[in-house]
Amino acid sequence: MKETKRNQIQAVLFKDHDLILVENDVFNISGRIEEYDKDMFIVFNKRKKAFEIHSLEYAPMIASPKDTFQTTIPYKELDIRTLHHVYDNDIKVHGRKIFERIERQEELNEKQKQRDYKNWLRAVASETKSMFAKDAWL
Repeated sequence: MKETKRNQIQAVLFKDHDLILVENDVFNISGRIEEYDKDMFIVFNKRKKAFEIHSLEYAPMIASPKDTFQTTIPYKELDIRTLHHVYDNDIKVHGRKIFERIERQEELNEKQKQRDYKNWLRAVASETKSMFAKDAWL
């Protein structure tokens, strides 16, 4: 890692003591991430106990580590799955697909919410119908 990049990263991480820069790992994932995108780097978040990908792409505008955050790695260790996760969720590569996937999921969630509401209405209607039927015979 170049000294200028390391200095920029340290300046960002100085503001959040829970983030530890990962420069070396068993499978050289940190080096491969840097090969994939020269601005990306990996940190370990002690508070969340998880690895995160951050980027210095907008370095002149960076005010805090929140500004560099890209994604949380959903795995406990750094391995090839990390590279796949980063690539699959890279908005520069898959921007349109990611937004379409989000929109599809939101549509499915909305349909499920409507279905649940209709089912609830039917349940309430059948419950009150039997109650009214009992009262009508009295």
